[in-house]
Amino acid sequence: MKPGSTLQNIAQRLNEQRTASVDLLVQEPAITMTAGGSIAVPDTPAPDRFQGNDIVLDPTPLAHRQIGTHLGIPAPYYDRMRSDAPELLAGNVNRWLADHTDGVRMLRTLTPTAEAHRHTLRAFLSNRYRPLDNYDLAQAVLPELDANGFTLRSHELTDTHLYVKAVLEERTLDVAVGDTVAIGVSIRNSDVGCSSLSIAPFIERLICTNGMTINDLGTRRRHVGKRLNGFEDGALIAEHLSTEAHAASDKAFWLAARDTVRACASEATLATVADSMRQGREIRATGHPAEVVRQVSRRVGITESEEAGVLEHLITGGELSAYGVANAVTRAAADVDSYDRASELEAIGWQVLQLPARAFAA
Repeated sequence: MKPGSTLQNIAQRLNEQRTASVDLLVQEPAITMTAGGSIAVPDTPAPDRFQGNDIVLDPTPLAHRQIGTHLGIPAPYYDRMRSDAPELLAGNVNRWLADHTDGVRMLRTLTPTAEAHRHTLRAFLSNRYRPLDNYDLAQAVLPELDANGFTLRSHELTDTHLYVKAVLEERTLDVAVGDTVAIGVSIRNSDVGCSSLSIAPFIERLICTNGMTINDLGTRRRHVGKRLNGFEDGALIAEHLSTEAHAASDKAFWLAARDTVRACASEATLATVADSMRQGREIRATGHPAEVVRQVSRRVGITESEEAGVLEHLITGGELSAYGVANAVTRAAADVDSYDRASELEAIGWQVLQLPARAFAA
């Protein structure tokens, strides 16, 4: 599997984010985009950490994409305006924001630090978005993993997600002679609106340390809650602060998440997955391997640029079966530059095992 950052590095970055993070609720007609592509909102009333006239936020690429999606501006056109005609982009954005007279958005922001001297807009979200922050997730599940004997295998904090992958080294089964797999858990969360919180079984093939995430045997929690409106009379902006009831609900949720972590790595789940892998060994890949890889790739969303790596690992592994193709996919995951994409490929490996036998007949 693809190695990520050190746990110490991730913990430091999460703590920095937590310290600098401010969530704002802003009525849409009060939001404007400048000709330079920044987002401006009025400063009265505003949280103490924001000083000056308007609050000016520099959107991340993700926040720009969320603005365009919310306003129905096609991504290619949005990007072209942003690069070639920024004043036209600002005019489009401001026109449609002003039209949303009853709309309220949650703006997830980072206040300036020693490294960044300007305010950052991390995400542009619905006021129904329920923050399930990566920091809180780490605080809830990492001690649970340690207490229950899990060994951390890989973890990363990307621009969009936090990932934690861990296994129980003593909980193993043989798929074949000399081919042993261990079960664990894969945890993924996005606190900027890119996906649900996902806690799913994770399989490590010990002979080569390939990782495979079993999403359809896991659980997901969408970041959706009640509509938020903390405005005083006549106010256009408010800081979103967790209420006592909200905090109690979050605590109950994280306790349930800890229970889910333990359940994912059960012996019954390991037996189910190992049985699917054994069945996959019986489904032979017939025809030219390159054509088999091409057929499978089209079904599960592997790109043309990734096919060559999958084919190479399939031939090197010498296992011309559905199981062999699945392992080639998860092995290729370690070769891609993006940790986000590597994690997607680890989940695609399980999807390959669920394909019908005809998918492997070229």
